[in-house]
Amino acid sequence: MKDLTAHIYNMEDTETLSCLFKSSMPVMAFISTVDFLKNIFVDEPTEEKNADGTYTITNPKGTMVIDPEKDDLHFDSFEDFVSANVPVRQRRRILYHGSA
Repeated sequence: MKDLTAHIYNMEDTETLSCLFKSSMPVMAFISTVDFLKNIFVDEPTEEKNADGTYTITNPKGTMVIDPEKDDLHFDSFEDFVSANVPVRQRRRILYHGSA
């Protein structure tokens, strides 16, 4: 894990994100699902790690369960989950500054 500075919307608005780097792709920064969703949509999701190793992501309209062992996503209703996520801007870019 490494903290990188993300430039949100423009070069003046920044946020520090914890990123994971894999040895097979050392220059590719991976961020958590919640960090990704909260930086592109208005409704901030919550994340809960479940006892079985899955993660439940919740927003006002539904849930998404991530199962990293099975490489699987499950939605109560994909359409409802996504409809809660009104884009903050039509075009939102996150530019990473830093090196692996």
